[in-house]
Amino acid sequence: MSIVKGLAELMKGKVWCTSTLDVGSCFYLTIPFQPCTTIFNESDLHDSKSVFYDWNDKVILIVEDDLYNGELIQEFIAPTFATCIIAENGMSALEQFQKNTKIDLVLMDIQLPDISGYDVTRKIRYQNKEIPILAQTAYAANSDRIAALNAGCTDYISKPLNKKMLLLLMEKYLK
Repeated sequence: MSIVKGLAELMKGKVWCTSTLDVGSCFYLTIPFQPCTTIFNESDLHDSKSVFYDWNDKVILIVEDDLYNGELIQEFIAPTFATCIIAENGMSALEQFQKNTKIDLVLMDIQLPDISGYDVTRKIRYQNKEIPILAQTAYAANSDRIAALNAGCTDYISKPLNKKMLLLLMEKYLK
């Protein structure tokens, strides 16, 4: 629900529920709708305010157990030309990290089905003290940020991910 709430608020919407004991709960979502009346040209999409990242020589390990989140992150990164490697759980992440010595950055989901992202981070840190590991998690409290940093993550971003903020954060470590 925290992800749904975050996404709704990003779109200036609201989420709420009503509940009746022994009957059930109803969840509501409202999102403002305004029909598009402007026709855009391809050139309009590439205005001077756009930021272009050229990471064609970079390899990103995306550790994400949710298929849709993994695809969304890949879609965010695609325009940068970086190579993405997906690991759907902690064991897969450790195997991919062992196998691919060219990884430049790790996007680490914290809540994984087999091993916590904290433990995976500690194991990667044991092998490589320098690689940037960015925690990306639905846990958004300050204590969660501190736990991620204490586990060895270089930085932290909370879900729902904002494309611009994610790419800016990644750029900070991929320069």
